Amino acid sequence: MRFSGIRTHGFFLASGGGCPISACNIARFHPCQGRAMPVLSLQSSVVQGHVGNSAAVLPLQALGQEVWAVNTVVLSNHPGRGQFKGRGVPPAEAAALVEGLGAQGLFARCEAVLSGYLGDPGMGATVAAAVGAIRSQNGACFYVCDPVMGDADLAQGEGLYVRPELPAVFRDMLVPLADIVTPNRFELGVLTGAQPSSLRETKEAVAALRDRMAATGPRIVCVTSYDGADVPDDSIDTLLFCEEGTWSVRQPRLARRFDGAGDVFAALYLGYYLRTLNALTALERATATMVPVLAMTDERGQTDLALTEALPFLVDARTRFIAELI
Repeated sequence: MRFSGIRTHGFFLASGGGCPISACNIARFHPCQGRAMPVLSLQSSVVQGHVGNSAAVLPLQALGQEVWAVNTVVLSNHPGRGQFKGRGVPPAEAAALVEGLGAQGLFARCEAVLSGYLGDPGMGATVAAAVGAIRSQNGACFYVCDPVMGDADLAQGEGLYVRPELPAVFRDMLVPLADIVTPNRFELGVLTGAQPSSLRETKEAVAALRDRMAATGPRIVCVTSYDGADVPDDSIDTLLFCEEGTWSVRQPRLARRFDGAGDVFAALYLGYYLRTLNALTALERATATMVPVLAMTDERGQTDLALTEALPFLVDARTRFIAELI
């Protein structure tokens, strides 16, 4: 779940001359085809709006994935709206739902686990147990950890919008299990104990994170909404760190904030990675798919993502992005 902040800013169509983002000037691009792959997604859920599972399920389904959604929090709407109703799901309840899937003999089919906003720190053990149980039946199962904790531009506190116990849960329990991690720049700093302010410092932070957990993971780190000192004020980058190198996609910073964009991006990255098993291709295609979603949302002057209206573009992403080796 994204309450606000840099992580949720926009994406840019990479084309010579920098043509504006719109549904009528983007080139055709067809995502690769593949068989349906079940994904277990443990995140928050809202009745109205698109954050957490309410943001991640539709993009994954549009890419042909079967999604088993287990909610960690159930709310009427995004809490950033002020008034809301709902509750945090007890970790034992979420664990029972996962165990029910296992009792049906479904774990061997599960290709990936995706986790996001947890709510209760005890949910970390539920996620870790789910990953372990599924991998015991399918050793090839990928785990994508989106360590949802905060944003650097939050006015209050230190940028965290989760309970103070959760950073240690991500750092010590979940990130070591993950194949892919998708922090924003602030969350990378929380995980490593130092807030990187430049590309060099970000590379050092990612190297330290991977070295500390080299025996387990993560193999791929995707730093979203990177806005270090070496990025122009009107731009924002997505950085990819993988075995093949370090890559960047640059896009203009939009003034509007979009709730749930980080959740959608993590889902798209996982979906494209499952289809291609290529970290760079997944970055380029996930970024490209975000373009019409954010363009439509911005045109409507809203912060809730226009996922339903953008469904044709989720099925058929019509942009092309080229990442730069850095």
